[in-house]
Amino acid sequence: MSNSDQQSARALDFAMKLLTKSRLSERSLREKLVRQRIAEDQIDTAIETLKQRGFIDDMKAARSAVEAWLERQPADRTHYESKLHKLGIDRHTASSVLDEVLEHRSRIDDAVAALKGTPSADVRTLKEWQTRARRAAGKLARLGFDEDTIELVVDQVLGPQPEQETADLFENE
Repeated sequence: MSNSDQQSARALDFAMKLLTKSRLSERSLREKLVRQRIAEDQIDTAIETLKQRGFIDDMKAARSAVEAWLERQPADRTHYESKLHKLGIDRHTASSVLDEVLEHRSRIDDAVAALKGTPSADVRTLKEWQTRARRAAGKLARLGFDEDTIELVVDQVLGPQPEQETADLFENE
């Protein structure tokens, strides 16, 4: 076996080890192989071989990632687009996968699920309600939800804003 064949076998073997741990996009796999100082032509050969064998599929990698994220922490489409881009998934592939995966999901239900565990009962004061609402809104905004969704969901999860008590009105003067 020539040195070039050994290097190609090393590249393919290392790539397979990486892929057995998790689904990777082509770009992510390429970056990991480059960090191992594997020659570019051997990386190209290994990736082409793995694509032909069905081990590298950006659509499957993106779908798997989005489904896992939805299980752990529902978020809005823009949040997932950003995360997929960081994984090396191109915009067209990301858009196709998100269209498919999010087609029958409700943004409101996902936002409510994202706030799962947020204390909602026993809000006695206006200030306490405002603090909880601000925190919930901040969390949803970080997850990419729009203003209208945030407002609707915060009201739904926390209930109506309590009336300010007369005593509180005089304290502020």
